[in-house]
Amino acid sequence: MLCGFFNKKDTMQNQNTEKDIFKNIEYNSKDLSVENDGFSTEEHVTLDIGKCVGIAFHNFSTLPLQNVNLSVETTQGKPILLPVDIRDYQKSNAPGIDAYKRVSFQTNGKVNVKLSSSEALRSGFKGQVVFVIKTDE
Repeated sequence: MLCGFFNKKDTMQNQNTEKDIFKNIEYNSKDLSVENDGFSTEEHVTLDIGKCVGIAFHNFSTLPLQNVNLSVETTQGKPILLPVDIRDYQKSNAPGIDAYKRVSFQTNGKVNVKLSSSEALRSGFKGQVVFVIKTDE
């Protein structure tokens, strides 16, 4: 008959406190803007060394009606995250890092972030891309 007894040591090892989860998390961000009648912008972003586990795009103005893609590449032009509409990177209402779009790639310093559209934007817009980095420290 099971009496509900358990090994306290095993239970404590399996529990992750919120403090443990977030103690090795860094947030790196970069403001981005595409001017009126512009097609794209590209910015260099310095990331902490570690593993990128989430990304979000915060919009500071009205989003254009047309498709605007966000992509991430190495500084040598190798794709890390293929172009996807920025709406896919909007934060959800979930708590903590669960609100960010989940991604998984090693960070080695700098990356290039691109916003691009196949047609000129009727009105410019501004926003910020935020990377969630799990560091080893």
